[in-house]
This record gives sequence, structure tokens and C-alpha cells, in this order.
Amino acid sequence: MSDSKGVRYGISNAHYALYTDGQDGALGTYATPVPMQGATQLTLTPQGNTWTFYADNIAYETGSSNTGYEISVTIAVVGDQAKIDLLGYAADDNGVVYEAADAEPKSCAFLWEFGGSKVKKRGLLYNVKFNRPTETGNTKTDSVDPDTDEMTGVAIGRDITIGGVVTNVIKASATNETATASQFSNWFDAVYIVGGASGATGDTL
Repeated sequence: MSDSKGVRYGISNAHYALYTDGQDGALGTYATPVPMQGATQLTLTPQGNTWTFYADNIAYETGSSNTGYEISVTIAVVGDQAKIDLLGYAADDNGVVYEAADAEPKSCAFLWEFGGSKVKKRGLLYNVKFNRPTETGNTKTDSVDPDTDEMTGVAIGRDITIGGVVTNVIKASATNETATASQFSNWFDAVYIVGGASGATGDTL
């Protein structure tokens, strides 16, 4: 019997949820996830390295480190509110959005969904900081190819207490096959904290 999971295609339901630090090292709180409409591509590139220790004229031991991901998100247009929330942009009294040289990116969770022929997968990165987007505009020709914005960033881990043990958690995911129906359905309602109640946030663990 085949255990094929089919093929993966499509990206949808991109969201971000701003993070506020907790007190005295406790897990902080995530705001309600905000949709980032118009996502066309998501690339997560693992970061870290592998090492090999040689002894007795052989490869004696090997290991690896996990330092998170480089993230790239292509979006139809990165909206002004997302720039304010994620990148520290600001708006003046006339509604003009501006970028200050000392603007600091803000920590957030990033959520998304990959489609598939058999399995849908919803993902979550707990600690992301985005860089300023690359914006491109091209002249119109006989055919119109819409321009897109690209946001890159870095995703690292966040300390979460699971079963009494502090664990640095980088990413979590759920599929429509393995997660409870309610958890999968509610994935974008609140940032899910692994090891806790469905949709739990804050320092309640």
C-alpha cells in the first residue's frame, strides 16, 4: 500500500503576529495574527552547519547545529500597515508613511499554509524579524506582468516550556491529517504554543 502524501503546491493564508516580551524571562504574548494578503512564494532556507571530528585516522564523530532559517516571502504589495508593524515605519499627521534611518524591525510570529493534492500543511515560525522589502516597478508592454515585493528575514528559536523543560522552538506545523480538526481550523486565530492548550499565548505554560 502506498503511503504517498501527494504533491505540495500553493501558498496562502500568510499572517504575522507581533510579539511582546514577557517579564523576567517568561514567554511573552503574541497579538492576534494579521493577514498578509497576496503571497505568491515562500522560501525557508535552513541555517546552521555540520561538523566532523577526526580521531584514530577515521571520522570519529559528526554533528550539526540548527540556527533557524533565512526566510523570503514574495507578496503582491507589502502594505503600509505591515511596514509600520514589522519594520518600525511611522505615519505623520497627514497620513504620509515614512522610514526613519533608525527604525528597528520588530519580532513576530509568521504563519502560512501550503496546499497539496492530498495534504494541507499549516506552518508557524515563532521568532522572525523581517528586512525592508525589495520593491520593483516595470513599464507596461503589450502584456501586463504584475510586479511584486519581496521581504527577507531571519527566523530563530524562542524559549518555550514544554513538559517542564525549556526548549528553544523555531517552527511548528500541523496538517489536516494529523492535527485535531479544531486546531487545524483555528490555526490562524491565535499563535499556537506547543505543549500548551490550543491557541494558548503568553506566559501561561
